[in-house]
Amino acid sequence: MIYIQKSGNNVWKVNDYTFNHPHMGIRKINMTVKHPSMFIGEDVPDVADFADCYVVYDGERYDIASIKPTGSKDNTSLDYTYELIFKGVEEELTRRKVRDLALVGVDNFISQGTSFSIYANLSQFQQLLQNNLTYYFGDEWTVNLLTTSSDEA
Repeated sequence: MIYIQKSGNNVWKVNDYTFNHPHMGIRKINMTVKHPSMFIGEDVPDVADFADCYVVYDGERYDIASIKPTGSKDNTSLDYTYELIFKGVEEELTRRKVRDLALVGVDNFISQGTSFSIYANLSQFQQLLQNNLTYYFGDEWTVNLLTTSSDEA
């Protein structure tokens, strides 16, 4: 069981969901929500509002991918059925472009645009990515370069 939350309050209770955790990909939780029957609380709204909704799974927050999902309805129930997707925090990385950044101070960069060429070794490329993460997110993300014994030779 999982709860869809809004402003820290449980809003919908969902029993069936699918958690997808691809290697090097965006984690997703897919679920079907029926409104109003899955709604928690006494003041059930006529229309489901998914703006700012999220779920907490394994201690981590997953935000809704679309705040206005399309609902469907059939003749067998009063419920509207919504197919919802909640995505992990790494989804935010897909909304940013890699920039050519000039360092002008400690963790202070000036963007020189998003169209550029780079000739770099792996360590320099790692630094470019780290500078972009710092530019966009501060110290929230880091790039770790791991080597194997064959890489060191």
